[in-house]
Amino acid sequence: SASIGLPFNLVSVFIFARLARNKTNMGFFGILQSLIDIPLLLLQLFVFRASPRFFTISPINQDIFQCKLFAFIRRFGLHISSWTAVLSTFDRFTFVIYGHENRFKFMKNKLALSGLILIIFCIIGILNIPNLLFYLINGTCSANNSVIISSDIISILLRTYIPFLLKILFNLFMIRKLFKNKRLTLRQSALSRKEHQFTMTVITYDLFFLIFNFPISVYYIMFDINLYSGAFRGNPEFAAPYSLFGTLTINVSYTVQTLSFLMYIGFNKLFRKELFKILGISRLFRSQVSF
Repeated sequence: SASIGLPFNLVSVFIFARLARNKTNMGFFGILQSLIDIPLLLLQLFVFRASPRFFTISPINQDIFQCKLFAFIRRFGLHISSWTAVLSTFDRFTFVIYGHENRFKFMKNKLALSGLILIIFCIIGILNIPNLLFYLINGTCSANNSVIISSDIISILLRTYIPFLLKILFNLFMIRKLFKNKRLTLRQSALSRKEHQFTMTVITYDLFFLIFNFPISVYYIMFDINLYSGAFRGNPEFAAPYSLFGTLTINVSYTVQTLSFLMYIGFNKLFRKELFKILGISRLFRSQVSF
């Protein structure tokens, strides 16, 4: 994940910085998403799933302070990554339904938008306080069952299900509006075409997000039910499949942070065009089929 996702996200930051010259919020949200996902991949590589080649003892298990700190950061980072995508969808929803000229004019103000994002991130941080109740148990960062279950429930809601419901609602309204205005879309200005392209990219990214985050939410539900019932206690053969399923779903969920660059290339015409310009192969862009 890190060897692929880190260079991909760095290139995404560079391309979105160039696209930030447009009057849409595409560059702003693209840069923010990549700048959140890069530290997540680094922490995954060096801390949460660190190889013994890097550290004899994982940093999260070295002392109680690092246990609490990294337990909090692990969940907080994943949650703000999910909610950045929600905010991007909300930006498209307000533009498609209301426009940014009147009721949601503040969405065009990057300072006001940054303030809104900061407030939401602070609320997410407060909701993640149960992760600060983790402590070292026999040299492993863990907690009692009630803390584990409550932190898992909060994570399921903040990482997957609440973002899922909000995105579904926003996308349904947007798609309905876009189909109603299909004829108008064909006669729109250059700026409107960029806004429309950004909207279609956000809808596609939301589907990409849901597909790869859903399996881990199922894992947490199944794991917590068996943890609460005591089914794992003294039964390592029963716990082993859950360990395997957990590892697989974690790997799948990080596909969102790892391969978002390929999704942008496949479904964001403006991103693809900018990449081709950088590579000096813009002629290919003119001859390809437009998505």
